[in-house]
Amino acid sequence: MARKKSNRSVKASSQHTQIKPIDETTNHDGPARPNTDLMNPEPRGRQFPQFCELPYDIRAMIWEEILATQRILRVSLEKRETSTRNKYQRKKVTKAKNKKSSNAEAETDLDTVPEKPYRVVVEERYVISKLFHVCSESRHAAETFYRVKVPCTYRWGKKTQDGTFYFRPEFDNIQVGVSEYVSDFAFNLWQLDPRYVGLINITLPWQPDHQKVMKMEDKEKDILRGVLLRLQNVSFAHMQEKPRAPPPPVRTLAYVHSTQMAANATNNNNGEPRRPSPRTGWEPDCTGPISTCIPSFECLPADPRKLGNDHTRPYFSFKNLIHSTLGWFRLLESLEAVHEHEVNYRFMLSYETTGRNIATREQAVSWVQSQRKNFKARAVSEGLEHGEWVQPAMGFWLYPIGCVKSFVNDDGTLKTAKDVLNGAELEEIMSSCVPELCLSRLA
Repeated sequence: MARKKSNRSVKASSQHTQIKPIDETTNHDGPARPNTDLMNPEPRGRQFPQFCELPYDIRAMIWEEILATQRILRVSLEKRETSTRNKYQRKKVTKAKNKKSSNAEAETDLDTVPEKPYRVVVEERYVISKLFHVCSESRHAAETFYRVKVPCTYRWGKKTQDGTFYFRPEFDNIQVGVSEYVSDFAFNLWQLDPRYVGLINITLPWQPDHQKVMKMEDKEKDILRGVLLRLQNVSFAHMQEKPRAPPPPVRTLAYVHSTQMAANATNNNNGEPRRPSPRTGWEPDCTGPISTCIPSFECLPADPRKLGNDHTRPYFSFKNLIHSTLGWFRLLESLEAVHEHEVNYRFMLSYETTGRNIATREQAVSWVQSQRKNFKARAVSEGLEHGEWVQPAMGFWLYPIGCVKSFVNDDGTLKTAKDVLNGAELEEIMSSCVPELCLSRLA
């Protein structure tokens, strides 16, 4: 029996090896489409057996080279709510620690330590470097590289976990809204930095809360002014979401009658096809980068691809970015903050996926293939036309602020959003400006 089973297994394995793999790029319904090779660089080799034989100085340089990557970190500053129960638990823990401590001078009371009125929430999933978990040497290198360490709460979806926020000012860009807590948060980063660099790269996801800032005390305003004057790179982010479908109307006799009349008027009763439905979200002929949940990225000075028609569509515009930018300059004007150095202002644009769940190349390819399949089904049923399917990129665009008209009038006053966009065709602006392409470092 054993010989028969072994013969069968050998025969089955030989038949399995004779099966030809299916080419995923082959389209059986027509000509072959371009494959889904991503613009994002593939991860490098993960094995290097001779690494331990290298001198310590060389190994330390390699650890630092791995850590020296740009990151964009989404942070929110939320008001802390301290309940009576939490205060009782803190007192209980303090008493227990005091009983165990033998040195009376080392005893501390947590109630005497000032607590921030807010908590730092890091809304990232893969923000902590893997070098913290490789070995003791790599962990020491990571702790040395990230000079600033702040207690925080990590949150992804509904899951939360207390931890430490590791920050390197020269490489990290914090995406945070300008609220009443941002001055204390940025000042804390500056105080904890041994080199006193602090926050120099910031991305604004929405307009600054001008009213709350103006209600701050003069001392807090002075701190905020100093924080803003230290900034070197300021970006205004816009993540294009897929518009939500409106709720279906109530199907009454009047609704059915009016719908039929509209259909007859559109088709002119000649069987002519109706106008294509509006296009929403990312589609296979879009060159716009797709957002991921990986904070680290590599930046290309210019997008090497031929840009598509993303910016000619009504749902992908600079309207939100213009309002955020004008709100920022109004805030600087109110605080009388004038930079002595040149600030690098940029627009950050990307398409949003469901929950930003793309972390690996396999997930990215699977998502692109599903979008192409869905769009092809829509094209057949709704008569949509599309251009050439382009090579997708996972990450975001960075446009210089100079791609849009000036935000200041000749007399030095700020323009309105209407004046900034008035008379300027977006298609002409985009054709003369090529963005930087920031590619996520997918696993």
